[in-house]
Amino acid sequence: MRLADSVELTVCMSAIKRSSVHPEMIHLTRNKPMKENVFKAVIDEEVSRGAMDELRLKVASKLELVAMVAI
Repeated sequence: MRLADSVELTVCMSAIKRSSVHPEMIHLTRNKPMKENVFKAVIDEEVSRGAMDELRLKVASKLELVAMVAI
C-alpha cells in the first residue's frame, strides 16, 4: 500500500480489506527499528486527550498521519 511517493507499507491481506491506517496502529520510537513499515516523521502538533495524546505527524511528500499515544 503506497501512502505517498516515498512511503510504502507492507500489509497483510486482512488489513487490505480495511484499506486504512488507524491512529492506534502507529507506534513511535526514537531509534529506527529494523522492521518493515518504518519511516521518519516529525511531530507537528500535540493535543492532550486525557490519558492519551494525539500527535499530528508530518511525513515525506507532505503526508500527514495522526498517532494516539498513552501517557
